[in-house]
Amino acid sequence: MNRLQRLLAVCLVPLLVACPATTKIALKNDSTTEIEVLSAYSDAVLARIEPSGSETVVYSQDCLRIRTGGGILEFQPTIPPAAYCEVRTFSVLVSATFDRSHDLEIIRRDGPAESFPNLSLARGCAEKPMAGK
Repeated sequence: MNRLQRLLAVCLVPLLVACPATTKIALKNDSTTEIEVLSAYSDAVLARIEPSGSETVVYSQDCLRIRTGGGILEFQPTIPPAAYCEVRTFSVLVSATFDRSHDLEIIRRDGPAESFPNLSLARGCAEKPMAGK
């Protein structure tokens, strides 16, 4: 390795270490109708998921919004314990299920079911205060 390559490696490694990990959610649709995962900030559709299907989308820490035949449901995201997360190189993956009763549960990845039950997300998202108020 020549001097330039070493210098480049020394300069790039701190950038990679400082890169924030993106949190993603692998969402399975166990309901009987198609659902759409919406942006936390608009009605932009991030994913359409057929019944029994699944998709992976960015897990917003502000609000998780799902459109179903009956309207838009909002869920308060949570940062789950490590047993519920799969840590990857540049992201963290959380698995969840949208069920027939239109509830959203984060599913454990490791550990016994008694110690790590599914985590239900609370409905509704906090209102953001308007600027200047």
